[in-house]
Amino acid sequence: MMTPHTRSRTAVLVAFFVGMLPSVAAHAQEATESDTNPRNHRYDRLVIDYLEISPKVEVREVGDRPHAPEAEEATLTVYLRNLSDKRVYAAIEWGRTIGMEEVGYLSPGETMSVPHTLPTAEIPYGSKIEAAYYDSAVHQLVPTDSVLIHPADAMRVALVVEKKTWEAGNKRFGSFTRRMRDSFESLHDMFENGTAPAVLGLERVPVTDRFRIDHVEVYEQQETAEPDDPDETGQLPDLPPLFEDHPQYDLVINCNEGGRLGGFWMPHYTIGHTFYFVEEGEPVPGSTEPTQHIFDLWSTWGEHALWHEMIHFRGVGDIYIYEIPAGALSAWTDEAVPVPEPWATEVLNYPYRDDIIVGPLAAAVMNSKAGIARVGSCEDTTIEYGHMWKWVPAELKVAVTDAGGASALAGATVKWWASRSAGLEDARVQGVAADRADSPDGQGSGEAASITGDYLNGGKDNWDDRSLWLLVEVTHPKSGERRFGIVYGLWLNTAYAAGNTESVTWTISWDELKVAK
Repeated sequence: MMTPHTRSRTAVLVAFFVGMLPSVAAHAQEATESDTNPRNHRYDRLVIDYLEISPKVEVREVGDRPHAPEAEEATLTVYLRNLSDKRVYAAIEWGRTIGMEEVGYLSPGETMSVPHTLPTAEIPYGSKIEAAYYDSAVHQLVPTDSVLIHPADAMRVALVVEKKTWEAGNKRFGSFTRRMRDSFESLHDMFENGTAPAVLGLERVPVTDRFRIDHVEVYEQQETAEPDDPDETGQLPDLPPLFEDHPQYDLVINCNEGGRLGGFWMPHYTIGHTFYFVEEGEPVPGSTEPTQHIFDLWSTWGEHALWHEMIHFRGVGDIYIYEIPAGALSAWTDEAVPVPEPWATEVLNYPYRDDIIVGPLAAAVMNSKAGIARVGSCEDTTIEYGHMWKWVPAELKVAVTDAGGASALAGATVKWWASRSAGLEDARVQGVAADRADSPDGQGSGEAASITGDYLNGGKDNWDDRSLWLLVEVTHPKSGERRFGIVYGLWLNTAYAAGNTESVTWTISWDELKVAK
């Protein structure tokens, strides 16, 4: 997640990839990875691009949420696009209680906006609006597309699209907007039907939040600077429309393939969807040139990157920052310690992978903030929705068992250290310096080790001084050998969400610990 005047690792990586793209020789083999994304297909029928609902309520302060229009009457506007190769006579079925309306002819490629005004209290939330055309051969209306009227607290998204990106999407799919709507629905399917093993008794439950496109805007400006980078005159750059302020929309997604404003921007509540990079792979048979794998906006990774940022908007933090880089634990190991399962395959980790999940913790976090458009930063302990350092049990007990796990490792010495910034490009990535003293209140033997108080330093005002994880060192009572393990803040958050708010025990056997150097 982004804090004011900073960018997430996603943003940094996207900017890096764009700036460091290898030149592609004319004879090099290219493989566009989006060709394998099963959601990528061209629409060839009458489609509904999106549904707009007006008038719009505003969200400004932490805790504000979208809801039904406050006026007595509301207008539903359906945006149609004829992507068939023939002129069609179109109609709209407005859903239960409203009925069907004939709207007239649309030529191939033509668009049409169709408004319908009704009492706000009669908006048929939960029903579908269908588009259809009249088939003269069978003398009846043939449905071609539909859009669900999501609940009144669904997140209203404004798509703000750079012109070249817009044109490329329309050329490829027929409709950039309709393809984006499919992306949202796939995310909703993962929210509703995704599965993941329970962790510490916390079950993976359906995520209730939904997103709906409520506005589409195309712009020609190509941004060249960060939102907080003034030019030589001290002026901030011109940003895409709605980027900084949009109280009538819960989220703005600025689509600009290869652009610089990648990531989720706070306090703007805006996503820069800019994903694009090229990676060299093995030559194809008969060639000596490496294959250029192109990961664009519509590749599986690119789409997962968008979902990653949309879940940030719902108040879930990055997982990849819990990876411990090589050298950050120099007194214990020279190797990196990667993010372990069950969090490694989460969409909030990086890279985005082809197979991703929304696990029990992410689902619990989102549902704790369901329907709230302005949740603030998950790192902010001063607000109701800043869960990251508040969802921590009051006491952490460390229990070390023997190699077989049958009994406590009697006489073992247990020490612990809270992580600190490792001084890397991403200040959120942490380690433990070799010369740091351990925390004496965490020392103990075997199952007696108990850690209490503000052990993750969540009470510190400076977020960079807080801790993401604890390093636990165990010295064997007989051999004197040192081994270590990591108690992740993610694990503690999960324990808290599962109901262990007062105390939780981290049990680990001697053979599960990593050998210290």
